[in-house]
Amino acid sequence: MSILFSAYEVGSVRSIYPILDLCDKSNISFCYTNIGFFKNNYNNEWDLFPVFKTQTECEIKKLLLKKRITSFIFSVNIKDTTALKIARVAKKLGITTIHVLDYWNGYISRMSVDNKETFYPDYYIVPDDLARNCAISEGIPLEIILVLGQPAFEDSVERYMLNKLIPKDNFLISKGLKLSGKLILFVSEPVYMDFGGSKDDNQHYKGYTEFDVIPLVKKNLLKYNNIETCILPHPRESESKLRDLWYKDNTCNNCTIVSGIRGRNLLPFVDGVIGMASTLLYESWLMDIPVLSVQPGLISENLRMLQKRKGVTFVDNKNNSNQIISEWLENICSNGNDIHRDHIVKERSSLHKNSANAILKLINREE
Repeated sequence: MSILFSAYEVGSVRSIYPILDLCDKSNISFCYTNIGFFKNNYNNEWDLFPVFKTQTECEIKKLLLKKRITSFIFSVNIKDTTALKIARVAKKLGITTIHVLDYWNGYISRMSVDNKETFYPDYYIVPDDLARNCAISEGIPLEIILVLGQPAFEDSVERYMLNKLIPKDNFLISKGLKLSGKLILFVSEPVYMDFGGSKDDNQHYKGYTEFDVIPLVKKNLLKYNNIETCILPHPRESESKLRDLWYKDNTCNNCTIVSGIRGRNLLPFVDGVIGMASTLLYESWLMDIPVLSVQPGLISENLRMLQKRKGVTFVDNKNNSNQIISEWLENICSNGNDIHRDHIVKERSSLHKNSANAILKLINREE
């Protein structure tokens, strides 16, 4: 057995990385495409499957045979076509193809990001029943869908508890925070870059961009002197542009951009998390942290996953957005929060426990 892994963007890479790690620990032969977020972020001593833009189908075929690949595990997001290109060749060779969904959207569009006929892998792994039902509604065949959780979340509880052991004051002050009251984490995303500013720009336009969301959130945050905001840039986001959005009018004195750190490291220390549709909002919800998803003007139905989670406050209408955001912040300030209630966290995170191992068992069953 020899497994090939491929993903490009941060969410996709993180969704399959735990499976690579498990292969490494279990002495299972594997290789991976060292591109995108994989590059410079993970173990470069692992066996590589070299890819390049002008690579032909014939060249990929020869390499798959040379590496004796028996299974291909991949995760496609919104732009890069490398993984899908390999998947098409692999399936023709009879290699088992397994797609791991990293987030609850674009279920079938991911399978044609190369503008070719929709590709159907042998298995389409989804994190829960909500994703399963949405995938079916978009046209993913029922018989190839398996609910096996999302590997990136299987260590969420463990990491939360380990990060909680870090001395709070020293850690946060070292990141430039003042500890001047309640601490809110704002999770940013390069929405405009990925989805455009209108339907004319991009057919996958969400109905809003960060240029709509940040001024709205910022305006409401400024009402509260006892709230400090930690701003987390997305790994692919321009920090200078983000800085301009928050600081250009010199009104955000209690806001600090913190880069070069994973957001999950901050979760034990925050009183609430605000963002748009980031995966980190879901992980915050898993840990029973108050979550506010701000997506004013949302027109994409498959981005409502967070709205369906009990305890998440969801903004999708521009008209009442200020009221909802203000009420959420008021609740954070006045009532306090019982974060990380063990029974709720255990129930929510159970779906993802041992997800990587479940996918490897699936491969063993096939071989």
